[in-house]
Amino acid sequence: MNTARRNVSIVLLAALAAGIVVGLSGCPSQVDEWEGQPGPPRVVVTFPPLYCFVKNVAGDDAGVLCLCTTQGPHDYPYNSRDLLKLRKADFFLVNGLDLDNEFAGKLKNSCGNPNLKFVEVAEEAIPKDQLRKYVAGRKDSHGHQHGEYDPHVWLGIPEAINIVDLIRVKLKKEDAARAKRYDERADAYIEKLKQLHADGQEALKDKKERNLITSHDALHYFARSLNLKIIDSISPRPGIAADPKEIAKLIDVCKENRVRVLATEPQYSSADAEVLLRSIKKDLPDAVIIELDPLETADPEELKDPAWYEKKMRANINKLAEVLR
Repeated sequence: MNTARRNVSIVLLAALAAGIVVGLSGCPSQVDEWEGQPGPPRVVVTFPPLYCFVKNVAGDDAGVLCLCTTQGPHDYPYNSRDLLKLRKADFFLVNGLDLDNEFAGKLKNSCGNPNLKFVEVAEEAIPKDQLRKYVAGRKDSHGHQHGEYDPHVWLGIPEAINIVDLIRVKLKKEDAARAKRYDERADAYIEKLKQLHADGQEALKDKKERNLITSHDALHYFARSLNLKIIDSISPRPGIAADPKEIAKLIDVCKENRVRVLATEPQYSSADAEVLLRSIKKDLPDAVIIELDPLETADPEELKDPAWYEKKMRANINKLAEVLR
């Protein structure tokens, strides 16, 4: 190789090496999200209601991280950061009942933490006779099979209390030295939830209308807490467009049962509900759509408030109190 060619090669190799160094220095390092958190114990939860429940019991004695915030548990795309959270955790609390089991199970099996305690709270905390069963063999419009039980238990206030009690037990067993503090906080939070329940029933006690149509099959425990009834839902699974035959059937259901309140969710399109609303307006001219939040997602900043769950539930109750007659 002559001198000129050798010099060019050296320059190219130097440039390539410099590019590699720059590229590596520009790669973001994984942030340890446990840094600055209290604990151990350290608890990872799948979605916002569980975060709120744990935080109210844990106080400053245990760390809590939430996987899902702006993306709900039905279609959460987990990532490598989640594995890092679980690698240092003592507990991984999931809802269970086929809501978040699939992605949570994969994370548990891949995180490299053999001491991680995996807790499916709905299945451990809620007695079977308190769970709402789905219709046998029920599938959504894409042919997906649902589990045996309705998983949306956090929206039922008695069910939420059961879950808080279970969290208390788990934290006390893991951290016996601070058991009294967990007990005190759990008791105080359960009293707040009981008050929420009483206030909700009081707000709706004089309403003659007790029936709703919802956008998907999520609010039955919530309705049961308030002595309301979900007559039917537009789509059996969130994010899936309704079958036109279902819309036609629901038009008759609304007319026959005089159901004029349709409940949508902020996370999903209200297009199908609007089609149904227009179709029933002739017979039910005062029919309305309201937005009820199933609490599956949260703004990370709002979730820093330990009262997030109560505030969201009260907002739902207040919306119903405004439109039901």
